[in-house]
Formats: sequence, C-alpha cells, structure tokens
Amino acid sequence: MFLKSITIQEDTVFGGNVSFFGCKNLTSITIPKGTVFIGYFDFYGCENLTSITIPEGTVFGGCVSFSRCKNLTSITIQKGTVFGGYVSFTGCETLNSITIPEWTVFGGYVSFSRCENIKSITISEGTVFGGNVDFSGCKNLKSITIPEGTVFGGNVDFSGCKNLKSITIPEGTVFGDDVSFYCCENLKSITIPKGTVFGGYVDFYGCENLKSIPKVKENQKIDVLSCKNGKYIKVDGIFTEVISKKGNAYKVKRLTNNKEIFLVTDWNGRWSHGDTLKSAKEDLIYKISNRDKSEYDNLTIESELTFKDAIECYRVITGSCSEGVKDFVKNCLKGGTKKKYSIKEIIEITDGRYGNETFKQFFNK
Repeated sequence: MFLKSITIQEDTVFGGNVSFFGCKNLTSITIPKGTVFIGYFDFYGCENLTSITIPEGTVFGGCVSFSRCKNLTSITIQKGTVFGGYVSFTGCETLNSITIPEWTVFGGYVSFSRCENIKSITISEGTVFGGNVDFSGCKNLKSITIPEGTVFGGNVDFSGCKNLKSITIPEGTVFGDDVSFYCCENLKSITIPKGTVFGGYVDFYGCENLKSIPKVKENQKIDVLSCKNGKYIKVDGIFTEVISKKGNAYKVKRLTNNKEIFLVTDWNGRWSHGDTLKSAKEDLIYKISNRDKSEYDNLTIESELTFKDAIECYRVITGSCSEGVKDFVKNCLKGGTKKKYSIKEIIEITDGRYGNETFKQFFNK
C-alpha cells in the first residue's frame, strides 16, 4: 500500500476494528483529542512510521499494536489515556525512551519486549497496570522510574535487560504476580522496601553482578487489587472500573468493551461477577456452597471431557462464576473449537487464571 499519512477528524468514534497492518509507506498519523476506538487498533509492521502522539483523553477499548514498527523513534502518550486491552510495542527497534504520563490506565497486557534501543522508561504517578508488563530483551535499558504506590496487576518481566544496573522500587508498590530479573547480567543493586507486595515469585537467576539478593516475601495471597483510591478493581483476574458501590455490591465496567457488569462479595475474600446483580449474587452463593465433586473423583489428567462438560467440571471444582467462565471461554478456549479437552489440557490453558491451582490440586493424585 502507498498510504503515507492519516488524519482522524475530531470527535470520531470507531465502533469496530481499525487496521493499517503492513502499511510500509505510512509515515504519520494525527489523532485528535477525545477519539474513541472501541475495537482493536493495528499498525503492525508500519516500518516507516517514525512518531505518534496520543492526545489527552483518548480511549482504546480493544488491543493496540505498533509491533515491528522498526523506525518508530518516539511516542507521546498524554495524561488520562485509557488502554482497555493489549498494548504492544514489541520489536520497535529504534524507540529509545518512553514516558507514561499521570493517570494512564492499561487494562491488559503491555509489551515493550525486544525494543533493543530503549534506554529509559518513566512511569508517572497514578499509572495503573491491570495486566502483565513486559520489558524483556530491552538490551540497552539503563533506567526505569517507578513512583510510589504503583500497582502492577500481573507479571512484570525485565529478563535479559543486560544494561540495567540498578532499580529502586518505592514504598507502596504492589506486584500482583511474578517479577523476573532473569539474566540482568549488569544489575548491581536493587532496593526493595519492607512491605512491598509480591503476589508471585521474584526471579534473580543469572544476575551475576548483584552484590546481594534481597530477601522478599513471595507468593503473598492477593484476593483483590484496588487502585487509584478504589476507582479500579481487579478480582479473579478481571480488571474493571468501579462505577458505583453500595454495601457489598459494585457496579463495574470492563475496559475492553465498556460492558457494565456487577461484582459482589461476602466480605470473607470471595467475590463473584455477573451480567446482573441477581446473577452475581446467585453465583456468589454457588461459589460458597458445598458443591458435590464426587463424579470427578475417578478422572485422571488424561481423561477427556466434552467442551460443555469441561466448563461444568471446572465450575464445580473451583466455584468459578459464570462471568469468569465466559471470559475463560473467550480468551482461553477460543469459543470451544475442540470437541474434547483432557484434564491436562484444561490445567495448561487455565494457568494463571482463577481456580487453576484448586483444579490442579484436585487431580494431583
């Protein structure tokens, strides 16, 4: 294609997906303030795109990809931008720095993996990461600034950042899952204050020059991640914006599609989502109830179940709510494209999701 520039007019709302995949001659794009993208926004492989500015208040409901934009040297994200889904700058080889401004929200996975020339990353106050953050393979990354109280909802990966020499994690930082500094060969010092929360493990393997490995409390149980004074909440792996709250019931909105759902709790660490308040309450009762699992006692990890039976088995054993199962089907089982799944397959494809450990332990005979 010979498309060289794109100008989007003010107050534009894209209801579906927008793709400029492989537009190798595209050099510029103008996005006005307040633009809304409901679906995915794809610039994968736009090799001559050199810069992009995302203005204040832009909302991306779905995935955003600038992967393999080999000549992208700068990206400006202005405050208040909301990314509802996956955001990827993977393989942007000439990008040399990134500043994430105040109050930016990333609802899903964020990747700067293999941005080999990126030297510095600045995360500003109030930034929210709902999912995983990947800086792996950023070979020239020398510094990263993390402000107090930053919440990382998922895994954070610095593996292979060979030129990262020091990192300071400020007070109040929360890591919802694993953190990896694997093979950060020149990392010499890391400051982790007492009370930092790590929901998973912390990996320093291959940090040959680290003078002392800090002792941290790993695998701390995190039932709920709440950030920005309760404006956002992550429960059972589902990241949402809180619209309203009354008693033990929340009305929340999924960032990926703006769908409003409900969330309820029994105040004892158990939560449930539902399309309606009634269905959320019914699923919470289901989760709390003593469910009969005896029909699955004789199954092994090689046993196979139909798609429908696999869903039912997972719900009975783990207590997963229906909304969580819908999310599971959409993102993991791809709508049930196979007729049958073995118990081993179910364990593998639900890894890291709600109930996986409970399900795994049930069949660990």
